[in-house]
Amino acid sequence: MFPDNTVLINFAIINRMDLLEKLANGNGQWCATVAGECAESAGYPGLAALSAAEDIFGEPLYPNPAEHQDVRDRAAFDKWLPP
Repeated sequence: MFPDNTVLINFAIINRMDLLEKLANGNGQWCATVAGECAESAGYPGLAALSAAEDIFGEPLYPNPAEHQDVRDRAAFDKWLPP
């Protein structure tokens, strides 16, 4: 699981998405946010190889309603914490 697309960009820059695919070994996953970032980044010069990420990671994961509520609850709680 990747928290953002920085690692994916690094593999694309060196044109080694094939290596990333081997490392993932069919077990790679990504969230919808990272998939979106990756699709956007693939449009930049030299990053077209990022389009292979969809084949490597498949359908992105989306949070379910309970997970969304957890995020909202955490954000509300964090407002009350001292800096």
